[in-house]
Amino acid sequence: MTPLTPAEKAELKAATNSLQRAIQCRDALEDGPSQVVDRQPLGQGLGSMFDNPKYSDLVVTCGGRAFKVHKTIICSQSKWFANINTPAKEAESGVIDLDADDPNAVEAMLRFYYTSSYNEDDKIDAESGVVVPRMLLNARVYTVADKYNILELKNLSKAKFKLAVATSLTNDGLQNALAKLYVLANRYSIVELRTLVETEYAFGAATSQKTPCDFHDVIAEVYSSTPTADRGLRDIVLTATMDNIEVVSKDRGGFRKTLESNPDFAADVTEAVLARGLI
Repeated sequence: MTPLTPAEKAELKAATNSLQRAIQCRDALEDGPSQVVDRQPLGQGLGSMFDNPKYSDLVVTCGGRAFKVHKTIICSQSKWFANINTPAKEAESGVIDLDADDPNAVEAMLRFYYTSSYNEDDKIDAESGVVVPRMLLNARVYTVADKYNILELKNLSKAKFKLAVATSLTNDGLQNALAKLYVLANRYSIVELRTLVETEYAFGAATSQKTPCDFHDVIAEVYSSTPTADRGLRDIVLTATMDNIEVVSKDRGGFRKTLESNPDFAADVTEAVLARGLI
């Protein structure tokens, strides 16, 4: 192998350092305490009653789905459901229609009343027919929790969202660093390093989340579904963007489009850039 020039050594060292930082972020995420703390469930076996027709006296419909629930459980925990469960049309028919909301988020909300948590995996989008990524699901649950004033669910979905964002961007950052190092290893004919990177890259791709999610879609979801004054998810998205700017802006055209389409996000990024003294 031809000896590397000082410039080539510096370039290779920078790529290696970038990979080391990405690995440290991943390890910190894996070793750190869970950011998600579920509240205590109401009782053993209560979860089996969710969407169970036995003793059900109320049906919640959304997106073509019908959830069989129990007034005692739902109305005792929700002022909104308690208020609507009066001698009104919905109460008389025994059906409450929530078609304006996301079906998966509604399911998560109702399940939360029974189990104090909700499942993030294998949720199918009603329109596209594809699995909903965790980041998007948690953002939509947050929106529903805010709409129906369920503070505990709002806090839980926020924690789940933050963890999902950190996991996704950490994996993306690691894969990005590996890809850069692979290019250099190939360019300078460092066979052992190239083989090692190939193995690590393949392993990372195989173990990453099953449903890839464009972080730009997450930004758009958060900034379009939450009011300006609600900084819960917006601050998570903004901090993640600034801390992982190389990954988030890798697709320059897509990032520019995201900024143009979401003026509040563009304004937040500008303020963050100034606050961090980047310009």
